[in-house]
Amino acid sequence: MTLLIQLLANGLVNGAVFALLACAFGLVYRSARVFHIAFAGLFLIPPYVVFVAKVWFHLPMWTACCVGIAGGILAGYLTEMLLYRPLFFRKASQSAVLVASLGAYVIMENSIALLFGNDTRILAQNLVGQIRLGPVTLADAQVIQFVVCTSALCAFVAAIKRMRVFKAVWAMGDEPRLISVLGLPLRKYRTVVFTVSAGMAGIAGCVIALDVGVNPHVGMGYLMLAAIAVLVGGTDRFEGWIVGGLGLAILQSLTVWKLSPKWTDLMTYVVLITALLFWPNGLIGQKRRLEEA
Repeated sequence: MTLLIQLLANGLVNGAVFALLACAFGLVYRSARVFHIAFAGLFLIPPYVVFVAKVWFHLPMWTACCVGIAGGILAGYLTEMLLYRPLFFRKASQSAVLVASLGAYVIMENSIALLFGNDTRILAQNLVGQIRLGPVTLADAQVIQFVVCTSALCAFVAAIKRMRVFKAVWAMGDEPRLISVLGLPLRKYRTVVFTVSAGMAGIAGCVIALDVGVNPHVGMGYLMLAAIAVLVGGTDRFEGWIVGGLGLAILQSLTVWKLSPKWTDLMTYVVLITALLFWPNGLIGQKRRLEEA
């Protein structure tokens, strides 16, 4: 029973990270209607900027993390400006956008591998302490992950509910052309979507790298976790993205408890297929009228 409690605590920590990644991916998928494969590359950029700022320029860790997140936001802005925006205004097909996004990810992944090599880079070697809460023991890096990602999630939810720009962004996902017809700044809204998404991905990428390090090939795995959480939870409800991320993390912990860590990916994809078959709108999906389908 002690092992189960420990694994569930680990799952709760991972769930905060997965939920933040799901919200970052879901914001683009819901508002810009783009399956954002380049997200996997944008996830990688902030940890490597942190590595450069800390190792090459000897900045303090938290200053380096802020620089890394800012670098990720800039990368998200450039991805929208140079890739997605021209394709959108040229009315490129979704398949063309998907292939272009995949190409952007491949460029980012291989550029990072060329500059830094394929080895795992460790950002923090001094986070070796532990915190004991009854039968649960958490590493300092895990506590940082949970606190930072939970705070970012709370800020995201508050912004979605209270800021008018995010209400417009939500409407943009339903009918983007209507935004321009109404005289609203469509370009500005798209910029907000991609930069906020990149910022949240950067936060998650940095706290993960503080714990287990980073290499150029981990981005796609986290992209798939984020995408699965969004699809399982429901693409039209941010509450579903959070539930999906938490659920996947808990599922992985239970899989480790009953089976083996080798089976976590299999169980994750089983959940995805099951959800798509029986709940095509997601567990907390929004039902659509027949004429909207």
